[in-house]
Amino acid sequence: MGVQLMVYVYLAVCASMILFNCACIIQFKKKDQESSYRDNKVKNEVRKQIELIEKGGSVSKEHVDWLAKKSRRVGNFASMDEELDRLSEDHREAVDEYIRQIPRVFIQLAFSINKKDSIQQAHYAYMIKKYGILANYPTSSLSEAMLSLVSSSNLYCRENALEAIYSSGNADLVCDALLKLSDSGYFHHEKLISEGLMSFKGDRKLLMDLLIADFEKFNVDMQNNILGFIRFGKGRYDEFFFDILKDDSRDDELRFSALRYFARYKYDPAYDYIIYWAENPQLQRWEYASISVSALAAYPCERSVEALKGALSNSNWYIRKNAAENIEKLNLPYAELAEIYDGRDRYAREILQYEDELKNIREEAKAQKGNS
Repeated sequence: MGVQLMVYVYLAVCASMILFNCACIIQFKKKDQESSYRDNKVKNEVRKQIELIEKGGSVSKEHVDWLAKKSRRVGNFASMDEELDRLSEDHREAVDEYIRQIPRVFIQLAFSINKKDSIQQAHYAYMIKKYGILANYPTSSLSEAMLSLVSSSNLYCRENALEAIYSSGNADLVCDALLKLSDSGYFHHEKLISEGLMSFKGDRKLLMDLLIADFEKFNVDMQNNILGFIRFGKGRYDEFFFDILKDDSRDDELRFSALRYFARYKYDPAYDYIIYWAENPQLQRWEYASISVSALAAYPCERSVEALKGALSNSNWYIRKNAAENIEKLNLPYAELAEIYDGRDRYAREILQYEDELKNIREEAKAQKGNS
């Protein structure tokens, strides 16, 4: 009897599992059908408005109201984006006009975006950037919504919000966003920030001025990103960078960035520091000597040449490599380097020969490209 009972219980459990699986399949299929219906509904409505615009009409108020309500669901928002992408291939002008006539949909959603999950927040910020909403309709609600997402714990939310802010062309808003990101404490890769700042569409000079004015409010990582942006963005702030270079209390990475700046932009007062670190590599971290050596080509003189020749014998490969590269840049005659080529220092001789071979390879590649 006991064995039969166990068999019956086992059969009951199996039957329950089968019924449960069947119920799940039916439920999932029903949800897929409902989702497909909603997606098609949104796409059809968007398509009708595009057709209306192409006939010389305008987007109806009813459609904007309906879309604003439906866009509260991430699936509907994604469906609209997908349909607009598809229509853009053959109806670019009509799609652009459609976007210009529905900014209220994005603005209205800004008031409640913080209550949404991170997926919808990230997608919302992505669409704000993609369709230039913040650039063309710079309302306070949109700006505040993007700023709030900048301090999100979700990387995609932060990056999409930052990209939307960069595309706005508003220097004050970008500065506020970077301050908020700096204060949040979340790690955001320097490459993302540097590329984002370089993509800024507005007045770069104004943005650089604002970032320098608030420089001490940022954490060290963000300060380093700002210095890199100014350097690559061709901003000239010699005295500002010089103050960082000579300040012993500054983080080493900031001083390295200042050194790289003076390797790109010649500034005579900085030479004393550059030549000191190049001639005395043992007194500081090796990066000071390595970067200083790479800067000496911008300050051609007999002392710089002697410092470069001395750096060729350094035990650090990076210092030797930078010295050889800059000697090549100075195009020194063979007689000037004969003591190294004919000398006993194998490492100095080989690094110069290595750079000579690289130079020849580049010239040959350039010549072949010109002939083809």
